Amino acid sequence: MERNADERSLEATLYLLSIGLGNSLTTGLQPLIPYYLRTIGATAEQLGTVLAASRASVVALLPLGGLLTDLLGRKKVLVLSPLILSLGHVLLSYTTSWYETILPLALTFLPTAIAGPATFAYMAELTSAEKYGRFYGFYFAVFNAATVIGYLAAGYLAEQYGYRVLFLATSATTLATAAIRMGLRETRAKVEKRS
Repeated sequence: MERNADERSLEATLYLLSIGLGNSLTTGLQPLIPYYLRTIGATAEQLGTVLAASRASVVALLPLGGLLTDLLGRKKVLVLSPLILSLGHVLLSYTTSWYETILPLALTFLPTAIAGPATFAYMAELTSAEKYGRFYGFYFAVFNAATVIGYLAAGYLAEQYGYRVLFLATSATTLATAAIRMGLRETRAKVEKRS
């Protein structure tokens, strides 16, 4: 069933809200990860090892992101992604040595691989072809505004309350992101596949 303009507008608003919320602290804390690793005893070489090992999951799984989107549907992937992020940040909040961070960090990078294709495919269905450019402009404006706010909030939380609180707050924002995305409808591609 084709969505009318009001439904698409509401979905677009929810979606952009989820993008802003989901990327605020997750993106904002990224520059602080090396500082955290240093506080738990990582040398520069170990820091490089942790970041390389945890990012390898993204490289390996990027091709599967599109496949998962096609198999499960965009909405499921978009909801699953922040849930994985949340788990990764909870696990990260319990780490006490550099080598314990590899798996949690891999989990925090993994959603980039699996949700990237779903993110842009979903966006294309929230607007008409004539307004793609405008909507993508809104997306990147929201993403970058959330990043600016995230940098400030992450720095403040880490400095005032410590990294554990920062990681748990990030986990909470990603859970809220998943909850918002539960309100989105499945996209046309998945609905047509079932008919």
